[in-house]
Amino acid sequence: MNIVILEQIVFDTPLEMFTERLRIQNKPALIEEFAELLAEAKAIARPKVMFQVADIIESGEDYVVIAGQTFYSRKLTETLAKLKRVFPAIATCGRELAEWANGKDGVLASFYAQVLCEAAMGCAQDYFARYVAQHYQAKEITYFLPGTYDWPLDEQAKLFALLKDASVIGVELTPSGTMRPMKTVSAIYYEK
Repeated sequence: MNIVILEQIVFDTPLEMFTERLRIQNKPALIEEFAELLAEAKAIARPKVMFQVADIIESGEDYVVIAGQTFYSRKLTETLAKLKRVFPAIATCGRELAEWANGKDGVLASFYAQVLCEAAMGCAQDYFARYVAQHYQAKEITYFLPGTYDWPLDEQAKLFALLKDASVIGVELTPSGTMRPMKTVSAIYYEK
C-alpha cells in the first residue's frame, strides 16, 4: 500500500484545556504567560502523520507479519489476532514546534513549551483517527507501542522500515531508539 502523509493538521487546542490541566485557572499571571506561548505555538505548529494501510499476512504464537515485516511479541500477536489490516503510523508535533520549544529559556517556559508540543502531537493523533474513520471505515482505533508489554523497543526500527522515509515529516529514529522530535509516537494502530 501507499504511504499517506497528513500535513494540514491544525493545532487548535483551547487555552481553557491547558489552564485546567496545569491547574493555573486561578493564577492570572501564569495564564497570561501560557496564553502568549500558546499563541506563538499555534502560529508555527505543523503537526504531521504518516501511515499506511497494511495487511496482516501471517501470525504465529509469538510473531505477526505485517506487510512483509515480522514483529515478535506474544501480546501484539494476541491483540491483532482477529484483524486483517492495521495502520502503522508515526505522529509528531512537528520539527518546527520542537525547535521552537527547545529554544525556550527558563524552567517554566521550557515546561510549558513541552506541554504544547505534546498537545500538538495529540492533535495529530486525533486528526489521524478521524481520517482513518472517514476514509477506511474504521469505527474506533487504538494503538500498540513498541516497548510496551513484551514488544521490544528495538523493533521500532521495523515499524520505521514499513513507513520508508520518516524524514519527509521531519522525524528521525536515532541509533539508541529515541525519536526526534521527542514529542513523536510510532505505533501500530488498529480497530478495536
